[in-house]
Amino acid sequence: MPKFKLTHHDNLEIIALYRQSWPVHAIVNKLAARGIDVTWGTVKHVIKRYQSGKIGYETLSKEEEKLPTFKYITDHDVNFVKNALAKKPTQTSTDIQRLLADKGTHTSKSTVKKVIKAAGYTASSPKYGQMVREPNKLKRVLFSKAVIADNDNFDNIIFTDECSVQLHDNKVILYREKDSLLQFYLNLSTH
Repeated sequence: MPKFKLTHHDNLEIIALYRQSWPVHAIVNKLAARGIDVTWGTVKHVIKRYQSGKIGYETLSKEEEKLPTFKYITDHDVNFVKNALAKKPTQTSTDIQRLLADKGTHTSKSTVKKVIKAAGYTASSPKYGQMVREPNKLKRVLFSKAVIADNDNFDNIIFTDECSVQLHDNKVILYREKDSLLQFYLNLSTH
């Protein structure tokens, strides 16, 4: 049962937006902005009735035809996403969706994920690695060699429990190029 009784004009607007390739959730949001409170299922039902021929499509007046249209994803959009992720790989798909909307390409989040995949990127979480600065690497190697040479077993050292300190969010998603880790490990094995 719909939350709002749709008029014939409302049905025609839903059909017009559908014919312009608007996704169902965007049609619901557009109607909600006009104060028409309908569910996703109601809009889908109107579209199915149109597809089966139960609702005829009438041309809307020129004033109502000024509705924005969704663009199809182009190669330019894929390159745009690729450049955006290269600059800042910690962006979410929602951030990318907003960037695309700012440049005029309105699309769903699932389509954005497909565009990210088409751009050659995949989502992963940051891998843990002990950070050691370049000047300290040589010092660590020398210290380790000295400990081994002295046969030190650390009998005079008291070890205590260490507390972990988190400096970043563990739920960070990082977009990286596909097979980039494989290339990294292949480069390590050749050196």
